[in-house]
Amino acid sequence: MKILFILFIISTFQLAAFGQTDSSNIRHKKYKTLYFYTWGLPSFLDEKKCAIDLGKQYGFDDKTKAGCVVKYGQSRRWARHNERVERKMEKRHGKDWHKKFNAELAKCIK
Repeated sequence: MKILFILFIISTFQLAAFGQTDSSNIRHKKYKTLYFYTWGLPSFLDEKKCAIDLGKQYGFDDKTKAGCVVKYGQSRRWARHNERVERKMEKRHGKDWHKKFNAELAKCIK
């Protein structure tokens, strides 16, 4: 009976230690995903996968709203939306988040 109790205590401590994470490895808090609206020709570059994965880490994604033909009112509305998303991203990650994102994207592509 004592052996079972000791094994239970040991396994509990191991499970508790396994569930902990190092705070230096956490990139950001869990945020609601923001969407930048895009329009025009889509990107078919190899870096697209890196950009998508890195965008998820930063908490944003792209949402294609239209192709090449866009009405003036639509593009203006989407541009205003992207400005609001940009301000939220600056609050989350700081004013120079674009520089950090592009540096990490360049590392991913290499």
